[in-house]
Amino acid sequence: CSTRSIEVSQMTMRRPRRVPPVLLTAAFALLMWITSTVTPKLDIPLPPRAALAFAFAAAGMFVMTVAVQGFRKQRTSVNPLDLTRTSAFVTTGVYRVSRNPMYLAMLLGLLALGCFLSNPISVGIAVLFVPTITRLQIIPEERVLSGRFGSAYTTYCATVRRWI
Repeated sequence: CSTRSIEVSQMTMRRPRRVPPVLLTAAFALLMWITSTVTPKLDIPLPPRAALAFAFAAAGMFVMTVAVQGFRKQRTSVNPLDLTRTSAFVTTGVYRVSRNPMYLAMLLGLLALGCFLSNPISVGIAVLFVPTITRLQIIPEERVLSGRFGSAYTTYCATVRRWI
């Protein structure tokens, strides 16, 4: 057994495989769509629900754009699966309001889809995205960032909410 294979296996043990957040969001969207095809819809005409869906989608795109720009401005990685490349944590802009604006943007996109589908169960599935992404992605990220950035990150967490 070579030293390289031992190092690789130790890295694998320390970093559990996680589902990429974008893929998890897509899985939720697919589940929402499937659910909407087999459960009753609300009787809301297309123009109002499309307007509400557009508002959620536009808000989500805005939040995502501003959040990614914050990471780029700090020259740190946006890859949530490889936190070893994280060189800074962002505390300015939208990050003064939410520690996880990218995940908030994904939730807004799912809510947009739920409104467009006009299906209350699909909207409920979108809401379940919050505890799912929190458990599978956010909490592990927070552990790593706390270890990496220490009291500065802990103070940030104490002053800025996880979602909004």
